Amino acid sequence: MVKLWVRDVSVLPFMSKSARVINNLLISTAGVKIVNANEFAVSGVWINRLIHFAKLLEMVKDVEGDVVECGVGWGKSLAILGLLVKHSDMSRNLWGFDSFEGLPHPTDEDSPESSRYAKQRMFGEATERAVVTNLSAVGLDDEFLQSRVSLVKGWFSETLPSYGGSTIALLHIDADLYESYKTTLENLWPKVAIGGIVAFDEYHLRMWPGAKKAVDEFFADRPGSIEMLKSTVSSHRYVVRLRRVSLSGINSSGREEQALDVAHTAVHGRHH
Repeated sequence: MVKLWVRDVSVLPFMSKSARVINNLLISTAGVKIVNANEFAVSGVWINRLIHFAKLLEMVKDVEGDVVECGVGWGKSLAILGLLVKHSDMSRNLWGFDSFEGLPHPTDEDSPESSRYAKQRMFGEATERAVVTNLSAVGLDDEFLQSRVSLVKGWFSETLPSYGGSTIALLHIDADLYESYKTTLENLWPKVAIGGIVAFDEYHLRMWPGAKKAVDEFFADRPGSIEMLKSTVSSHRYVVRLRRVSLSGINSSGREEQALDVAHTAVHGRHH
């Protein structure tokens, strides 16, 4: 059943008188229900995403670090992550980065279609207040929100370099565009713990080719076997940071060579 949100609370007194009749009609004829914006509508897509994130967090259950999302929007994914973090055995903090001004300017690496959406300030209506409302709607209490959730407003190029959290156990990138993905990986990949995961929201979507291009370019410079596989519950991909290896031990000047990242992507269950 599809649910429609009523975001203008001024209409609620009227809705309270007739909502039952209207909803009975909508449910019987169209499978649609109108709910208060403070309620959280659950769909099949939401459930699949819940399972997707639950599997990822299960994979990093022994990895210390925080959970970070870049590209929060209305906070639907962040709400799922918040629920899972709250009820996990490991105490983690939750970080959400977003401009809350819509998408930034696209580049030539992005498709004309995604560029058009970006120019229209897609997602620009999302606000920090709306995110907090959605987090509260899934049962995250004020104490959890105040002590363990940080929402950081601003463009990634301005906010990510000063990320002040712990190492990262799970990084979810939902940033759509080439430069946004590139900036996120450049700034936060070094903070991802060994065994930590970076999940990509748009890697598989033709509408957002810049996302895939940025990811492929970034990991092309990291040695190791990189194999993109499809989740068993969705089309999303993710990268697991496995280990660090030394290039050649000691160089001619007697100094130890810099260790390099080795990344390998895995589908759900690959490491179970």
